[in-house]
Amino acid sequence: MSRPRILAALAAVFIVIAAASLALSAYRAQRVTAGPAADTRPALPVRKAGVNLPAAERAAYDGEAVRRAIAQAREAGAQWVALNPAWYVPTARSCDLQPDPARTISDAGVYALMQDLERSGVRVLLKPHVEALDGSRRGELRPDDETCWFAAYRRMMEHYAELASAGGADLFAIGTELSSLTAPRHEIHWRQIATEARRAYRGPLTYAASWGVDERAEYRRIPWWDAVDFIGVNAYFPLEVRGREEQDYARAWRSYPVAGRDASWIEEVHQVSLKFDRFVILTELGYRSVEGAALAPWDATRSGLPDRELQARLFDAARRAWEREFWLEGVFLWAWDTNPAPPPPGDTGYTVHGKPAEAEVRRWFNQHR
Repeated sequence: MSRPRILAALAAVFIVIAAASLALSAYRAQRVTAGPAADTRPALPVRKAGVNLPAAERAAYDGEAVRRAIAQAREAGAQWVALNPAWYVPTARSCDLQPDPARTISDAGVYALMQDLERSGVRVLLKPHVEALDGSRRGELRPDDETCWFAAYRRMMEHYAELASAGGADLFAIGTELSSLTAPRHEIHWRQIATEARRAYRGPLTYAASWGVDERAEYRRIPWWDAVDFIGVNAYFPLEVRGREEQDYARAWRSYPVAGRDASWIEEVHQVSLKFDRFVILTELGYRSVEGAALAPWDATRSGLPDRELQARLFDAARRAWEREFWLEGVFLWAWDTNPAPPPPGDTGYTVHGKPAEAEVRRWFNQHR
């Protein structure tokens, strides 16, 4: 090729790159400035639409009741189920992490349920939890001996990675909300945990990080997202509405007052996705059917009058806020009860089964199917 033709070809390439760069900049500007009403991008289906199935009884996954409950979740559009067995420490300072003979769901029960779900076409996320018997939150664990704690935790993850492999799980979470133990100084431990999990389990990995404000948020300060395949976020972001738009919780996802500024929860999650080149799974998204649920979605103990309509509005808002984000890989509700019976009228818990919010979940999870 002659020199003029080479220069012309290079010029054409530079023009294409410049045009693509301008288009991306315009897209990002629109994403930051446009509210939900101005967003004209098409709504997208949820690629991994699921529910968490927590329990604290050894036989919780045995029998037909839990399988009827999962069938109800499938009727609401769930194609995935997250199984949540837990190991326990006596206190937040302890490293004595072990299965509890009464509270830890049996391996046989987890395995059998995974096999049944696989046969029925339901995908499985195995997402083990750590709990403290003294009532401490997972994010408050501060063991006196961190080396001892991580050794015990690696044994737990190896155990469940092997179970995930044997049972045919489609996705495995190497942790959930352990924010006091995922600081940058702990990075070497988590890379080792991910590496060891991959030796036992050949499928994709995630970690379910806590939500939070600014750089202190666990999902924002984890430096090892590249060691897993999906960024997991437990999305209990508070939503506040102001002025005439008091019902527009969808807009609150993109404009929330914090520390003297307006925050966009969605854009902050998006920036982490871009930084690590990973799609995002909302590994937990839930609201109680209680007054004030939008202000503290994470608070399972908040007292108040039942408000089922608010729960429904919040799930409708979540759908409208998130349904156009192509980098959103999945949504797992917190939580679906293992008991298939509908909750009583005064129930203020997280389940949507038998409540108006179930229709909103059905609408979201069945979109474009």
